[in-house]
Amino acid sequence: MLSRTPNHLRWTLLGLVAVAGLLPTTLAGQGRKSPIRLVDMTDAQRSEAIGQYVFSPTDLSWLEAPSMPGVKLAYIVGDANGGGEGEYTYRLKFPAGYELRPNTFPKHRFVTVIQGTAHMGFGERANRAATTTLGAGSYLMIPPRTPVFGWTDGETIIQVHGKGPYKMNWVGKATND
Repeated sequence: MLSRTPNHLRWTLLGLVAVAGLLPTTLAGQGRKSPIRLVDMTDAQRSEAIGQYVFSPTDLSWLEAPSMPGVKLAYIVGDANGGGEGEYTYRLKFPAGYELRPNTFPKHRFVTVIQGTAHMGFGERANRAATTTLGAGSYLMIPPRTPVFGWTDGETIIQVHGKGPYKMNWVGKATND
């Protein structure tokens, strides 16, 4: 049954089975299967059983962000450029003074400021006077097809989460990424 189930649902089902105490494990030295509760597992066993992913900032690999000169990109979960329907999470590191042109996405985007200060606004034309200042820990939900723009004071890192397909469209630009 699970072989045809999407990965995120498969891990959710496996996690529910584990929480219910039904995840079988081989008991040491006895060679037989027996139910074990999630709370009885080691951290490594629990992580493997429910598909947990843990990252620290030093684990991230920064690449050049496509179509955004000077911006660094680090994928955390999923593949935002793969065009699939799954969830994705990535971080963008903007240099001081970066100006983000108005852009849209076909689905909701959820943005958290991790470090620094971002000034974000909505509309098809960038207008610094129409932005809201977002410091570290701030959160922004961007509805589908809503133009958003922004700029940074100093180096700023944001985390973006959403569900594919991922398609960034620059407002007023002939080609998009």
